[in-house]
Amino acid sequence: MTRAIPAAKRSVALCALTFASAALLCAAFLASQASAVVVCQKEKNGKLSFKLREVCREDKGEVEAPIGTRTRVFHTFTDSQQAISGSDIALPIDGVDTSFSFDTTATSADVVVSFNAGCHTRDETGGGWLDVDLVVDGTEVPPTDLPRNGFCFVTGTNDEVEHTVSYSVAVTGLAAGTHSVQALISNVSLTPMAFMGDVSLVVTVHEN
Repeated sequence: MTRAIPAAKRSVALCALTFASAALLCAAFLASQASAVVVCQKEKNGKLSFKLREVCREDKGEVEAPIGTRTRVFHTFTDSQQAISGSDIALPIDGVDTSFSFDTTATSADVVVSFNAGCHTRDETGGGWLDVDLVVDGTEVPPTDLPRNGFCFVTGTNDEVEHTVSYSVAVTGLAAGTHSVQALISNVSLTPMAFMGDVSLVVTVHEN
């Protein structure tokens, strides 16, 4: 009986059959299809072999291959509702933790952090909003001033607002290592209620 080979395994097999230089490019393509996967190379008897792993096995002589630009995407999500009643409230990004970590391996990496959420607000006086700041390694990433990071504006007395928040920032030149990201939300003059939920956070790492 003939069994079909999954597309991912066919692609890996194809990489294994190419010459060293071509295999490197092929492996780079495969790495771009996976989340937080690196290309590991090993030299034996003058020949290079390549494997995709989350971490290279240095005890087996593997090292991470310099494959040019690589993109890693880290994503976390929670649909729980968070009451926003003060300033700089760290949202529980995965429903529990208020800080999310990601790794970079290049000496200099560029990172894009994208934040999405739903908000529900009402204000008895009008003129309030929710302020969103994205923090990487303890530092708020610009823009941090209105109107670019203000959402869910209420402009009339007892107006009620429900809509989706979408906000992205970029950080350049991050050194190799483990980094942290937080989403800090502040209630600016919204009384009596402000809620944020359906939080999605995506960190895309471009390494050269």
